[in-house]
Amino acid sequence: MNRFEIWSQRGQSWVYDVAALRRQVLALEGEVMVRYVNRLGAPCSLFLVIEGQTARQRFKPGMPPLDWEWLRQALHEPALPLSLAPRNPYPRQP
Repeated sequence: MNRFEIWSQRGQSWVYDVAALRRQVLALEGEVMVRYVNRLGAPCSLFLVIEGQTARQRFKPGMPPLDWEWLRQALHEPALPLSLAPRNPYPRQP
C-alpha cells in the first residue's frame, strides 16, 4: 500500500493509491505539493499547479502535465510478508 500526503491551500490530506490521488488533486485548483516514497525508498515531493483538469509539474521546464503512469511506476513497493510472497514457480526436482 502506498501513501500520498497532499498539501494545498485547503490543508493537508492523505490517500493510498494513484487513482485516489488523481481524483483528489484534480478536484483542487492552484498549487499543490504531493509527498510520497519513491522506488528507492527515499521521500520525494511533487510540486504541481492544477489548472482545470490538468496537473502540471511546476519546476520542470515548460510545466508539462504530470504523467500518472510514470508516478505509479516510480513508487516504492513495500515488502510482502513471507506468507503472501510469490512462491517459486520452479520447485526443486528430486
